[in-house]
Amino acid sequence: MEATIQAPQVQTIISSVLTLDEVAEYLRLPIEAVRGHAIQGLLPGNEIKGEWRFLKSAIDRWLVMPRDQVKQDFQAAQSDNDEILSLLASWDTEDQEEHQTKTWNHLKFALENSEGLRERATQS
Repeated sequence: MEATIQAPQVQTIISSVLTLDEVAEYLRLPIEAVRGHAIQGLLPGNEIKGEWRFLKSAIDRWLVMPRDQVKQDFQAAQSDNDEILSLLASWDTEDQEEHQTKTWNHLKFALENSEGLRERATQS
């Protein structure tokens, strides 16, 4: 009897999980735009073994986020990307070990920051 009670709950959870294609269709956006936002941490989702999954409720909350908050998050992510590219370009200098350490620390900070962006997006 317990399995009968849980079955509708499991079905509800499964139907609320969307693939990359489904989110692109839902948002009426190109798949690459959705993937790019997800990779940058601007769209709440998780990549599992190369496959993206999204909770529909988190996407709905993201859609109603204030535009200025989305813009600030995007600018922060873009700034992080620019700094990472700059650090990577500097690796061909004689002082590579210091640059590699700085790059590693920056990547670690960016990853932690992107996790924070995802959490804020899903909590909004």
